[in-house]
Amino acid sequence: MPDGSMAFVMGDVTGHGLAPALLMASTQSLIRSLVHTNADVSRILAVANSMLANDTADDRFVTLLLAKLDYNSRRLSFASAGHPSGYVLDASGALKACLESSALPLSVLAENEFPVSEPMELASGDLILLLTDGVLEAGALQGEGFGDRRVL
Repeated sequence: MPDGSMAFVMGDVTGHGLAPALLMASTQSLIRSLVHTNADVSRILAVANSMLANDTADDRFVTLLLAKLDYNSRRLSFASAGHPSGYVLDASGALKACLESSALPLSVLAENEFPVSEPMELASGDLILLLTDGVLEAGALQGEGFGDRRVL
């Protein structure tokens, strides 16, 4: 990012096949270009959302978590547009924070806000775990979804 921070993203689109793959490719390209010119996570998602909403079919949307990590301060902040929760685990594997969604997915409403979390300080050994619904919904032996509890 222009301020020296690192941005990372986890996203998913509705559906399967060529149209959703193209939507994800364009979303990736859009987010990549925006993080090179802007360090404001909320603004990046607002601009991407507006552009996607104007170019995406009504039955398509993108869930996405965009996080910003400041190397110097070891502070993590994020905004999530309808994406499944991510997690921060400490060095022992204990749950330190849940990165919950606070907005609608991208392209649902052209004008939408994407609140950014308060920055959290990461300690040495902390692990950031980001998922898609494919992991959470994967079938277990008994036929139930894998789910958050099992992931953790």
